[in-house]
Amino acid sequence: MFFANRPSEPIYLQFDKEISDDTKIKISWREGASNGGSAILEYFVFFAEASSEFIELAKGLTLTEYTTAVPLKPGSTYTFKVKA
Repeated sequence: MFFANRPSEPIYLQFDKEISDDTKIKISWREGASNGGSAILEYFVFFAEASSEFIELAKGLTLTEYTTAVPLKPGSTYTFKVKA
């Protein structure tokens, strides 16, 4: 039986200024340096407002981009992270 290692964190997380506004944000990323020996099956997206705890925003994503419809507060700082 074969067990893959944990994949590297996705890299180059960025947001698309052309799509993003006060009501949504589009982010994209690239697969990390190592897939752990197996194809990446899904991605998970998390976000936090200011210094709050991270909340899972999406799971089961197969593409390396995501557009959220979560209303964003103008002037607030948001942090996003992606896991494979």
